[in-house]
Amino acid sequence: MKIFISFSVLDKKFAEQIYYRLKDQGLDCWIASKNILPGHDYQASIVEAINASDLVVLVFSSNANNSNEIAKELSLASKKIIIPVRIENVLPQGAFLYQLTNRQFIDLFDDFNKKLDVLTYEIKSLIKKNGLHSSSSYQRLEPSSNKIIIGQSMFKTLFFATLIIAVIGIGYYLLSTNKQNVAIENANNSSNVNNSSNVNNSSNVNNSSNANNSSNANNSSN
Repeated sequence: MKIFISFSVLDKKFAEQIYYRLKDQGLDCWIASKNILPGHDYQASIVEAINASDLVVLVFSSNANNSNEIAKELSLASKKIIIPVRIENVLPQGAFLYQLTNRQFIDLFDDFNKKLDVLTYEIKSLIKKNGLHSSSSYQRLEPSSNKIIIGQSMFKTLFFATLIIAVIGIGYYLLSTNKQNVAIENANNSSNVNNSSNVNNSSNVNNSSNANNSSNANNSSN
């Protein structure tokens, strides 16, 4: 049996006491303050939990009596088993009077701990009567140690993968830079060789010219 706990946020302290007592008795409970995970849509999560539940424990008080949100939750749970538990001596009004007219209250304000035992007994009796199971299937807010280990493992894998990619990138950059430097050096060497060759050719031309001029001068003298 899956149990949805409906309560006003102003009665969170009492609602969570009920939640923990039922959980300690092995009952499958859902409460917004514990089961809605970070980043999840609040109202959608509540609707989903109500639809998945078999029984609703309504934490009733003057705060709940004035809560439109709880009225909506009871409307969604109209076909579910509803057990109203009063944490203060107030009577339902308005929409709650309509919803809870034929419901038997359990008054927790009279003797909280003792009446919690009565609530637990009533729920377990309903489980036996309807042939339901009490094992937990709701998702809890607290992460398990396995999820923590898996998260750490994924983080390490991503870190090392990023590190390897960075090393490969740096290596490729250095290799490309080295190739460019070699190409520039070869180009400079080739230019120097060409310049040297041109200088030698020019020197040879001048030497040849000088030799010819000298030969002509000697011939003229003769």
